[in-house]
Amino acid sequence: MSASAPDPKYSFVPLADQIEAAERELHYRYGLYAKRVSEQRMTQEAADAGIAAMRAVRDTLRTIQEHEDDVRAAIMFARQRKRDRAAVKALRQEMAGHPTVAAVCDALDAEVGMLSASDDITPEQPPFDFPINPDQETVAA
Repeated sequence: MSASAPDPKYSFVPLADQIEAAERELHYRYGLYAKRVSEQRMTQEAADAGIAAMRAVRDTLRTIQEHEDDVRAAIMFARQRKRDRAAVKALRQEMAGHPTVAAVCDALDAEVGMLSASDDITPEQPPFDFPINPDQETVAA
């Protein structure tokens, strides 16, 4: 690697190229694992698990590609929400000494719930409803 070349650990790999690489790896595993199983160097269960894992990687990448705009919107939403929460936290810390501000913030927390950490999105409460893999209709709540 030359001094002017970008570090490959941090290089951008387009989604289509990632999918192609996953397809190649999946095809490679089919052949390699079949050989290892026939030579008794690998169990059929381990081969099936390895192939299933790579198939899931490929399917996840395909789903992300299919819903790329929604995924980008969800990421932007989460980033903005994190920035907003940090700003609210900083403001609350700055204004904590003022009794009126503290009372108003406490009232907002109780009434609206938007300023408290209890409003975080959890795996049980997905922010968007789109398929995770092609065989699944919607996100399981």
